[in-house]
Amino acid sequence: MRPPEEVKRSTPEGERASPPNDINRSPSSFCIVVPTYNNQLTMGDVIKDILKVTPDLIVVNDGSTDGADKVLSAIPGITVITHERNLGKGAALVSGLRFAAHSNYNYTITMDGDGQHLAVDLSKFLEEMENHPDALIVGRRNLAGGGKRLKSRLLRAHSNFWVWVLTQKWVGDSQCGFRAYPLASILELPLKKQKYDFEIEVLVMALWAGTPIREVPIAVNYVPGSKSHFRPFRDFMLVSVLIISLLFQKIIQKMPCAYGKGTGRNT
Repeated sequence: MRPPEEVKRSTPEGERASPPNDINRSPSSFCIVVPTYNNQLTMGDVIKDILKVTPDLIVVNDGSTDGADKVLSAIPGITVITHERNLGKGAALVSGLRFAAHSNYNYTITMDGDGQHLAVDLSKFLEEMENHPDALIVGRRNLAGGGKRLKSRLLRAHSNFWVWVLTQKWVGDSQCGFRAYPLASILELPLKKQKYDFEIEVLVMALWAGTPIREVPIAVNYVPGSKSHFRPFRDFMLVSVLIISLLFQKIIQKMPCAYGKGTGRNT
């Protein structure tokens, strides 16, 4: 998986970034990656809550124009990767995952910058990572209720169905961005998407490659000032185009046996 060419490089090995935390890490070390685009009002609290759990935090500023860079520069001890312009959530996640792997982390937990994911749920991911070190761990949001929750619930049902059609594995929340990625296996996948559709692509590709999927229940918090950049029609179309492309791959290349070993098990 190569980084997007548009990302500005100021070091030979990665995107323009502040220095990573200089701490000793265990073989099962992990870090948090938070992609952000114009989350000035929520980013500070998100970071503070994460730092209560771990100092190992990488924030990917995906071309923010709302002053989020000033919020990030005021917080000491975190790694910040900067995209000079907005490339999309998928591109931001790839930058964070690659930088984490280069920094010798084995696992990366991803959280959104709009405050909907709660740091108190990190312990659930850490427990699963300990017990299932090869698994991709996905949060399963409680979306009971109306408003944003209802919209998210309907869109989730659509993508859940197609992930099942493509993989014959049921994932309860295929759109949740609160995940733990085993870097060695994920970074070997032939991933291409750079926008909102990345998170479904990586899930399908991981299942095709035989990566086990685990799920943990998480809360969801729509806080005042939170700014989601999900656009229902545009992103629905992105996902639909992705699904058609993956269906062709499944039929023509006879997935999931085209690459990778093992069958994977979603438990």
